[in-house]
Formats: sequence, C-alpha cells, structure tokens
Amino acid sequence: MLPELRRNLPLKVLALLLALFVWVLTTGEIQKVKDLTVPLQFTGIPAGMVLAGEVPDRVSLRIQAPEPILQRITEDQVDAHLDLSQMSSGDQVVTLTPDRFRVNGAKVIKVEPRILPVRIVAQAEKEVPVVPRLEGKPPEGYEVIDYRVDPAAVTIVGPEDAVRGVRRATTGSISVGGLTATREIRVHPIPDDDAGSSVRMGDPEATATVRIGVREKRQERILRDVPVHARESSYEARLRPRVIDVKVSGPASLVGALDRGNLLVEVKLGGLPPRDREYRLPPRVSLVGIPRERELEVSPTARTVSVHIESGVEEKP
Repeated sequence: MLPELRRNLPLKVLALLLALFVWVLTTGEIQKVKDLTVPLQFTGIPAGMVLAGEVPDRVSLRIQAPEPILQRITEDQVDAHLDLSQMSSGDQVVTLTPDRFRVNGAKVIKVEPRILPVRIVAQAEKEVPVVPRLEGKPPEGYEVIDYRVDPAAVTIVGPEDAVRGVRRATTGSISVGGLTATREIRVHPIPDDDAGSSVRMGDPEATATVRIGVREKRQERILRDVPVHARESSYEARLRPRVIDVKVSGPASLVGALDRGNLLVEVKLGGLPPRDREYRLPPRVSLVGIPRERELEVSPTARTVSVHIESGVEEKP
C-alpha cells in the first residue's frame, strides 16, 4: 500500500499545492464586502391600521459575495420587505437581523440599525377644505379679487391622531405674477401637515381646479357740473339745480378716460301736468360712447331734482 502511495509522489504533491493555491487565490481576491442603503417596505399591516410617527424608511446593509457578483448588485435587487402581520397595535420594536433580508448570490452579514421602533395605530379619514397657496402679485394696476376651488373639499386618511390635527389641504405654491385676467389651474391637493406625518390623500390621483379671479384695479371719481336735461314733456320746465355731480366707479383705465360729454343726466316728465308746486324727481344717468360700459357704475350725487312745469305754456317743437 505504501509503495503505491509513493508512486508519482512529486506530481501528487504538486497537484495538491496547485489546488490549494487556486482555492486561496479565489477566496482571497474575489470574496468582497459592500455596503448598501436600501429602502424598507412594510407589508402585512393589519386591516384598518397604519404606521404612525416617524418611521425610518431606509436601512444600511453590509453584504458579502464574489467580486463579479458584488459589482452587479444594486439596491433594487435587495428584498427589504418587513412583514408586520404579527404585530399588535401600539408601540412595537422590530429586530433587524441579517436573515430578514435576501440578496441573490450574496449574503447579508450586518444590518444598521439593529432595532427599529414602530407604532401601529387605527386609520382614520375625514374631509378637509382645499385652500390654494397664492404667491406673488399681479402686474401694476391689477388685483386678485377672489378664488374658487372645485371640489372645495377632499378626503384625507392616515393615523387617527395625525388626521385629527390636519385642518386643510393645500395646493402648493401658485404664482399669480403676470396675471391680468381670471385663470383656471388644475392642481393636486396635499394635506397641510407641518408635522410631516403619514397623512395622505384618500385618492392619490385626486385633482382640483383653482379659479383665480383677477381684474384691473377699480377707481372712483366725481365728475362735476354735468348738465341735467328734461325729457318727455310738452311744456317748458325749469330745473333746479341745472347741473349736478356724478360719481363714477370701475376699471381705472375706463374711469380715467371719462369726461362730462360721456354722461347723460335726465329727468323724465312724461305724463306730468303743469302745476304750481314743484315736482321732486330722481335724475337718471346713462353713458354715451363708452366701450365696456357694463363694467362702469354711475350714480348722481343728488337724489332728486326740483322741476317746475309752467302751466299754459307749451314747449315749442
């Protein structure tokens, strides 16, 4: 037996040394470690319950694998699901051990942090108004007069105590700089939660339309000594006063362009007979030769005009 073992002994020793060298070479140079930060995904949360508070959403892993495999591993290849189906409500602690994470072709040898506190509470929902966040100012001479949101309210969901503290949803920043007319903007409302909790929209795809009312700034002006005219009478009539002041309000560009020639002030005498006593009649004001006249408001400063219709004296045609 011994002579048989000694046959070709040098070759056998050389083969053994070569095999040992290859093993040392492969394990010493190719086996490497790598640190990855991967997102955590929580599954199995009991129905009607949600995670509350600030829960770490990422974890650091140290993985080991042959170098060619290690170089190809990215964070999306790591199975980082944490099953919470066996957890009860309240404050809980999850121990993060390497065997909770799986990476094809590699081994997880270290996890940080090792302890993960979680809080599981009842889920709640409620409706809150949508309030747009308007920023900036329209150009000189224009102003925002109102806004309207459709729908006016949306449903939010999340931990019961956090939902209770949210009073509204906002639209994010909407710039009104440069607006000179009413505009509609479609937005995605978000819960206005300064605490940064896990409150979210009941419908993640929900949108709202914000209608921002913008108009030219308004101006008020008094045009003085506008003549008053008698109309629809077959008799001569004396008016007192013969001129009155007229208040005009509306877009500044229109109001500024007016003069007395654009105003017609009348008192209508149709069907009124002559008499010794004066009539007290309200003057009526209309606009003449003005574009966009419906945007202007005019009113006489005098509520009535005294009119004396002389008996027996017919007005000449």
